[in-house]
Amino acid sequence: MWLLGFAQIVVPLVASVTLFLSDCVYGIYIGAVMPRNPAYLFSIPRVTPAAAIAIEKVTKNGTLKSYDISYKDSQCEEAIGMNEAIDFYIDGKVNAFFGPVCDYSAAPVARQTRYWDIPMVSIGTIAQDFKQRRKEVYPLLTRAGPVNLGSLANSFKDVFRSYNWTTVKIMYERDGYSNIITRFCHLAAEVLVTDLRVGGLALDYYRLEQVDSDKAENILLTELGKDFSGE
Repeated sequence: MWLLGFAQIVVPLVASVTLFLSDCVYGIYIGAVMPRNPAYLFSIPRVTPAAAIAIEKVTKNGTLKSYDISYKDSQCEEAIGMNEAIDFYIDGKVNAFFGPVCDYSAAPVARQTRYWDIPMVSIGTIAQDFKQRRKEVYPLLTRAGPVNLGSLANSFKDVFRSYNWTTVKIMYERDGYSNIITRFCHLAAEVLVTDLRVGGLALDYYRLEQVDSDKAENILLTELGKDFSGE
């Protein structure tokens, strides 16, 4: 089932690249930059089968003669992801980038693509900066991930409005769910803090570090207390 899910994501991506690069009638070279470690949700072992399904479906209509996807391991690291993208560019065989998918490795590549004039499609790029500076900094980036933190913030707003809650305290662990995207919870908290404040809520946040269970109660008393607790 997960393979079909990935295929449903990747097929539109390949189709969009086909439309964008329709002049490349002899084929498209795609540089895929993502982690090889299968512990990550969007890793090379997980994405490759879905990409194969997507390519087969798109090429059946005869729009292009061929696709060529080459994969390189970003290790979800900023410098490594950028280095792999540069290698693709220097080799001269990349018409579009798939990834990087981890935000910290995606950011420098997405900023550079405007100077290379190469479109970039990413399932990741969930950080608030990719949304706020979309036109001026990341004009060739297409965010196509299933993780939509803007919708998450809207869901919270609806819940708070329904119960007439006006005061919010966000407590998060920076490295939580890093198997999805590095520092996923930090990025999610950033979006929530920004969007919920715009919604007019009285909001505060606290970053949790690794703590012993005997200290957890004290943190709740100190950080939540009467100001953020229920009646």
